Amino acid sequence: MKTPKLCNVLAFPIRAAQTVALKSKPSDPTHMVTVAEAANGSRYACLPQPDGWKGIARLVAVVESGSRCERSPKERGLSHLLRRSCGLTTDAYTAVNLTRHIQQMGAELRCKTTREHLIYTIDVAANLAPRAGHLLAHMATHTLFYDWELKDLTYKLMQKDIDILNRRRLDALAVELLHEAAFGVHPDGSGLGNSLYATADKLGNYSLNDIHRFIERNFTPTKVAFAICGNGESVDGLEVCDSMCEAAQLHAPEAVIQPAKPLGFIGGEIRRNLELAEVTHAALAWSTPGREDAESTLALAVCSRALAPPITSIAYASADCTLNPPDSDTYTAAAAIATPLYHIYSDQGLFGFMVTGSGGEAVANRVCFAREQLEKLANNGLSLRQFQQAKMRLKAHLLMLAESQTELTEDVAVQLLMNEQPEVRSAEAVCNSIDALQLETVNKKLAALMLSSKAALSVVGSETSFVPPLATLVKF
Repeated sequence: MKTPKLCNVLAFPIRAAQTVALKSKPSDPTHMVTVAEAANGSRYACLPQPDGWKGIARLVAVVESGSRCERSPKERGLSHLLRRSCGLTTDAYTAVNLTRHIQQMGAELRCKTTREHLIYTIDVAANLAPRAGHLLAHMATHTLFYDWELKDLTYKLMQKDIDILNRRRLDALAVELLHEAAFGVHPDGSGLGNSLYATADKLGNYSLNDIHRFIERNFTPTKVAFAICGNGESVDGLEVCDSMCEAAQLHAPEAVIQPAKPLGFIGGEIRRNLELAEVTHAALAWSTPGREDAESTLALAVCSRALAPPITSIAYASADCTLNPPDSDTYTAAAAIATPLYHIYSDQGLFGFMVTGSGGEAVANRVCFAREQLEKLANNGLSLRQFQQAKMRLKAHLLMLAESQTELTEDVAVQLLMNEQPEVRSAEAVCNSIDALQLETVNKKLAALMLSSKAALSVVGSETSFVPPLATLVKF
């Protein structure tokens, strides 16, 4: 086994500790994130003990092969297929054998996709982490995609996902249509308009060559990161990650031909009228810079928290929500409610709001009210009190995510892929950046965003025609 190149070491404090004996020990190696880079370019991260209590270990393999990596129309939905093919027969194990191994370890296997990443995770007892890591890397990259398995298992699961999306998860459908309206699905586009779900007509029409070509292009060493969290002192986390890299079948990177001027934010509106739907959703959003512009990302994240409904059970979270009018009768549910919407990616993002209500007319009224309030906020700016409360809420959210071993491990692995250098930012470092934000900067970023003449609108549910056209909402 080749020794990985040690790149960086970061200290993560134990915030959940209640006693002096369990408080942060920066000198204790079990409470430090170790980041390494292998000779082939893959990156590893290891955090032996994320908090004061020893429990299960979580292993993560993140691949930069989300839905935006589907270049051509015939590749649409392949990330969905890979997600639902997790655990199928490989060149060394049958699907039954893989299931038996996972059950014998008492492990829990998951696979999910975002628009940028495909994420495999497995939770297992720390002493079984080496075995679980080998199986995770193997099943993620050695699947054979037998035609009969795809027909009997994968396509049926994909069809169920599609049915749930179109019948029950209308909020998720509205977000999918919002991305399509914002970024389009042209092959020369950013790819962010590609849906996380395949369309029903694609099921059964994927060829084995298409699947292998997609995998060979995206499953390369520089597009894969491995992380382990909670392995304890008895298991060498970097060695486990190194064995996962050796078990994975990674392909040599190929030259990528990018369009001379890739299409970015396009803007437009998409409506899907469902007469029998009991709930209607409308989403309106503007284009934002991506994670590369750290200042804009944090500033708009603060704005999003300022627009969120109040949380009366948390200190500093009782600010009035500007997207919804104050209800005189607190015992009656509102006909429609608006919530902020903020999706951020590596190079672009979406900022706006989503309205959910019991009918098209109620949703339309709340959309107009929320749009008017957002325009006033952009013109007048956040008050000092709103700004301070929003920063508190954002920091509380980030620190709560960092307390979760599930979220922490995935975040560390994703950061390894996003950052140019093999490094990881702790939640405390992000909170320090939030504290350094100035009110003038946040107000300036919001005002500049609302000056844009391009926006995207999606409406899903009944009576969608009540919602005003996009041109009317943009020039409010």
